[in-house]
Amino acid sequence: MKAKGKIQAANGDVIAEFDVPSNIYEVPLNRYIDFIIEVGNSTPENYLQQHAKAVSAFYGVDLMVVFSGVYESEKDKETFEMNTVAQLHGYAAGLIDAHLRMLTATPPINTSAPYFEFCGEQYNIPLIATKVLASGISEVLPNLTVIESIEAMEVNRAYEMVVNEDESGSNLFAKYLKLLAVLCRKDNEHLPVDDVEREQFILERGNVFGGSNGEMISAGTALDVDFFFTAFSGRLKNSRNVTTFLYLQSLLIAALVTLRRQPVRKPQGKVIAMKSLNGSGGGRSSRRSLIKDSLKRAKKRK
Repeated sequence: MKAKGKIQAANGDVIAEFDVPSNIYEVPLNRYIDFIIEVGNSTPENYLQQHAKAVSAFYGVDLMVVFSGVYESEKDKETFEMNTVAQLHGYAAGLIDAHLRMLTATPPINTSAPYFEFCGEQYNIPLIATKVLASGISEVLPNLTVIESIEAMEVNRAYEMVVNEDESGSNLFAKYLKLLAVLCRKDNEHLPVDDVEREQFILERGNVFGGSNGEMISAGTALDVDFFFTAFSGRLKNSRNVTTFLYLQSLLIAALVTLRRQPVRKPQGKVIAMKSLNGSGGGRSSRRSLIKDSLKRAKKRK
């Protein structure tokens, strides 16, 4: 049975009740990005407002409802129930932190499933998970073609150029979708070598992962693929491509600094091959309409 989160009014009445994800694979990518963007905008002066916005984004709850709820209560320190904004915010931050720690664990965590399922289809990740997780960071991926390597590296390079200007998170969203489109393939599929065909393939597949069929790729899957390619492409400790992960870690630290510590249940889940959660409510309504333009902007070369 799914855990439930609640928004309670000052008199104790429950004004909203909703499912709470047990791991980051149950969180649509757009909700995750909205959460970290709101967290990144948090300061000691505005953290109440930003925590409310972050909770609204992560759980898909109307912002006005969250504003009407209690931020914290005396019972927060005594219970694991998620009935206040502070508890819900802390739980979300804990899920993200747990997943990032799992990805960057030493020694790496092993898995036997270098694939994931999405919209009833299986997508393979060409030995990235096997190489990185089972035997440490490798400099060689035998099943990754030259054109796949070039395109994936270009996705990371293009995002590095705009990471400090990505206030809405739309470029980060496009980056994840394009990286997934470049690296993750169905059986017997190949990334086209022809420039025009390849760009069209990446655009269409990115839109699929972005929710054009009614389901959004999970944040966990996007983070996994991003991390594995980052590790492969530059020896993680010294690579410039680690920018994204350092950026996410810094946002998380900002969340935890401004958050009064709450008891957080440990999330459960695997690193790869998880189904994403249906729906994308709670994300910015304009993001999905910007997928096509954002993916095209990410294509630009120096």
